[in-house]
Amino acid sequence: MKWIVIILVSITTLTSPAEAQKEDYVWVMGWDGVSGGEIKNGFSIDFNKTGASFEPRVIGYNFDSYSASICDEDGRLLFYTNGCAVLDSTGNVIENGDSLNYNEWFKERWLGDCRRLGYPGVQDVMILPINNSTFAILNKVRIYNGFAAKDSVTLHLNTVSAAGDLHVSLKDSVVYQLGNLAVGYLTACHDADQEGVYVLQPVVEDSIIVRYYVDDNGLSRIDNLNSGHFYTSRRSSASGTARFSPDGTRYAFYNYYDGLHIYDF
Repeated sequence: MKWIVIILVSITTLTSPAEAQKEDYVWVMGWDGVSGGEIKNGFSIDFNKTGASFEPRVIGYNFDSYSASICDEDGRLLFYTNGCAVLDSTGNVIENGDSLNYNEWFKERWLGDCRRLGYPGVQDVMILPINNSTFAILNKVRIYNGFAAKDSVTLHLNTVSAAGDLHVSLKDSVVYQLGNLAVGYLTACHDADQEGVYVLQPVVEDSIIVRYYVDDNGLSRIDNLNSGHFYTSRRSSASGTARFSPDGTRYAFYNYYDGLHIYDF
C-alpha cells in the first residue's frame, strides 16, 4: 500500500459500492433533555425511501452524539446503540445489552445515567457485520484519570448475536488498551474483494494510525500506518473527522488545526 498525499475533491461518510446491501439504511437518534420522563423527540432517518425520510420513533434511551445502528440486508432496522445500551428496533434493551462502557469515568464525569444522557463522542462507535448472525460493535471508551488529568481513550469490542433472540454475546472486551486514541475519526471501508472491512483510528502524540480488519473470522489487529503527520491530544483529538472516498481508494483526515490530509489507500 502506497501512502501518499494527494488532492481529492470530495469525501463521503461511508465507503459502499453500488451492489452493497442496506445495513446502514436507518439511522436512529433523539434527545429530550435531562428532565427524565418519556422521551418525546426520538426519530429515525430512513434511506429506504426516495430521498431521506425523517420519522418519529420510540427510541427508549436518549442519545448524545454517540450513535450507531445496523439493518439487515433489506434495510430493516435490527438494533442500535447510544453508547451505553443496545436496543432493538422497538426501543427495548436487548438481553445483556445494558451497562456498556459503565466504568468510573461514566459514573464520575457523566453522572452514570445512560437512559437520559447517552454516551458522548462524535465518530467514536460503529457496528459492522461479522457474518449473517453476528455483529461487532466497535466503540471508544473514556478512562477516568482524575479531574486534574486528561482522560485516556481505549477501544472496546462488543458482539451481538441475531441467532434467535437478539443478545450481546461478548461484552466490553478491550481490544486497544494503551489509552492514546484520538477522540473521533473512527472510520472504515470494505477491502477490494468485499470480503472484509478495514477499520482505521489515529492515536495522539504520535503519527500512527491503528488498523483492524473485520471479516467472518471476527476482529483482528493488523499493521499500523504512518500518516507522516503528528497528532496532538490538545488540538487533533475531538476536533475533526476522517472519511474514505466512495470507492475506498482515498482516505482523508481533517481538523482546523492540522488541516486536510488526503492519502492514497
